[in-house]
Amino acid sequence: MIIDADLSDVIITALDEEEEEKLHKEQLQFLRAAIATLSVIQRRRISLYYEKGMTEQQIADLEGVNHQAVHHTLSGARKKIGKYFLKRS
Repeated sequence: MIIDADLSDVIITALDEEEEEKLHKEQLQFLRAAIATLSVIQRRRISLYYEKGMTEQQIADLEGVNHQAVHHTLSGARKKIGKYFLKRS
């Protein structure tokens, strides 16, 4: 049997989870908007690196470019996303 204190904890936990989910959705929307500002090449390489888990060298091999080109593109994309967040926060 749930007593009042336990019920209170259950309600608070449920509210916390709901707020956390809402915050997570807002952060994802914000990140998607930031990624949308990237060039096509930056978006593709960010996706391969973070979503597909590829290394910079694997991306370079796939695209037929050198490792430094991929590294430079990813670095620039991260900076651009960071600036987007700073401007919007």
